[in-house]
Amino acid sequence: VAGKTVALLPDSSEVWLRNGANVRYAGNFGKSTRNVSLSGEAFFDVSKDPSKPFRINVSGLGIEVLGTSFDVKECRDRVEVSLVEGTVKLIPDCIDSGDFTKDSDGIQVITAGEIASYVKSSGAISVRKGDTAHHALWAKDRLSFRDENIESVCRDLSVWYGVKIDIIAETDYAARLSFTVTDEPLDIILSLIH
Repeated sequence: VAGKTVALLPDSSEVWLRNGANVRYAGNFGKSTRNVSLSGEAFFDVSKDPSKPFRINVSGLGIEVLGTSFDVKECRDRVEVSLVEGTVKLIPDCIDSGDFTKDSDGIQVITAGEIASYVKSSGAISVRKGDTAHHALWAKDRLSFRDENIESVCRDLSVWYGVKIDIIAETDYAARLSFTVTDEPLDIILSLIH
């Protein structure tokens, strides 16, 4: 999909960067620490290393993991973390690497299947259950549908292509669809399912 870049970090962690996103880390990354800064949206598949937690700073939110996969999306007023597998610790008002070790009343730990929302202006973190795999669809190499309804297909295609898809009134909502998308243009996919 256009606008997606995959980066392999020195510790073998993989980062899928959405269009316009960037991740920064020091030249000694992985030697004693694994700290990165993120702006935009990225999906992380972090390699396990219990002796060196993987730490992300995004808009004042600190995210600390040992090895897991999750999506981080920086929005204008908030940061959303959708955890696909594993556990992560969220540290509000995290400005630099020293803040990862501070004690704070606002620290939250989330587990697989949970979505956390960090409000930048207040530092508040709320957690809810959600479809975390859906939030990470855009980072995959292929998107498969098996006997899905049109609403579900359009919802996932919207995430995959990064656009809003409206379903027209004449659509057969009872139709079931099965197909796989790899790198086909959206207009081709929509013409096939219309």
